[in-house]
Amino acid sequence: MDESSQILQTFLNRFPVGRPKPQRTIGREAEFPVVHQNGKMADISTLWPLLNDGAIQFRTCFDYGSTEFLVGLEGKDFSYSSEVGKGTIEIISRPCNNLFELQNIMNQAIDHLLKRVTDAGLRLLGFGIQPKSDMDPSNMVSKQRYQLLHRILGERWLLFTMTASDQVHVNLCRDEVLNMINYGNLIAPVLVSLCGNSSVIGGKESAISSREKLMSEQFRDESFGMIPTPFFDLTEFIKRLMSKRCLILRDSRSYFEVDRPFQDIVNQAPDPFEAFLVHDHYLWNHARARAHHGTLEIRPCCQQPQQSSMSVAALSLGLIEAEEAAHRFIRESLGANYWSIMYAYLKEVALYGLNAPEPKTNFLSNLIDMAEIGLKQRKMGEEIFLEPCKQRLRRLENPGQNAVKAFGKGWDHLLDTIAFKPTSH
Repeated sequence: MDESSQILQTFLNRFPVGRPKPQRTIGREAEFPVVHQNGKMADISTLWPLLNDGAIQFRTCFDYGSTEFLVGLEGKDFSYSSEVGKGTIEIISRPCNNLFELQNIMNQAIDHLLKRVTDAGLRLLGFGIQPKSDMDPSNMVSKQRYQLLHRILGERWLLFTMTASDQVHVNLCRDEVLNMINYGNLIAPVLVSLCGNSSVIGGKESAISSREKLMSEQFRDESFGMIPTPFFDLTEFIKRLMSKRCLILRDSRSYFEVDRPFQDIVNQAPDPFEAFLVHDHYLWNHARARAHHGTLEIRPCCQQPQQSSMSVAALSLGLIEAEEAAHRFIRESLGANYWSIMYAYLKEVALYGLNAPEPKTNFLSNLIDMAEIGLKQRKMGEEIFLEPCKQRLRRLENPGQNAVKAFGKGWDHLLDTIAFKPTSH
């Protein structure tokens, strides 16, 4: 058995056999911009002592290989983590059995964070990008691996200092891994069209999802975004990933630069599979199977406004539960060129949001209906979380388009629109 076959087999063995029961679990990795009152990027490292004040029990987390550089707080139900940008904080939930459980955990995490952010004189944003700051090396958190990636990738790496995504994990079984990776990438335009929310950057109006547009322009080597063609089979899947440029790997003490195709160095790795997992972590496609968690990670969406914070999780989970019907609908309604049509559609919705022409009449409404059926089949009432997406489609206005309207009324009005506010749930 060659190295790629061994890695593939170990990869697949991380996913359980048989359909997830009693239903799929769901988790979130939700990033939020933190800014000063004037909208400029803040430094979230000042929040660590405020967050770790004893109200919730946390374990302190330090950068890889360090015993001093604090980068996160890990709790029982959720964790806080620093991200690439010094003004971005991430909330990572544990896997949840349903959207209501996930909402309760996220509300607890956000409430705890928001009070400390407010006490520090800062603002927490429900937005997909830093709205007023520019890309600058001084805005990058000084984790060792980030410094390496900046050296390898140059200025385009600094885009990650600006963005705030809302990533969703749903658990997978072994025999659906390939199909769900392809499908998860295919539905990226649907998610971006309804959830784009990064339309003001550097203090100026930009594309409705400038996060998607800027990243796809800067990372043209298939390392970011929707894969340009679906994977044909599992062998092609693993070989395609192994052919990609491996940026960094790590030993027991630190990360180190590689910057060569992974297939060229795999035989030099003490543990080829663990090296592959590190390599795969720095391929940022819109959907990827995460062997470490046994999940599909769905990645294309911007952070959402406070009042519709669960939209990405609900739409993603609903579309995954409806995969068979929705996948067939996309293929049959768009025909043999369905993948290239969706690939082009993604570029349009990143620019224009819900003003972009749909590839077929009622295309999005049909898919939302299927997502609703997928959630209804779980019999927990979770379909109520799709209501914001329905309202956006009726108005032909996603959060990024709404932010442009708010920005037209002045900077203060935009910040008031996208900032989180204390609330009783």
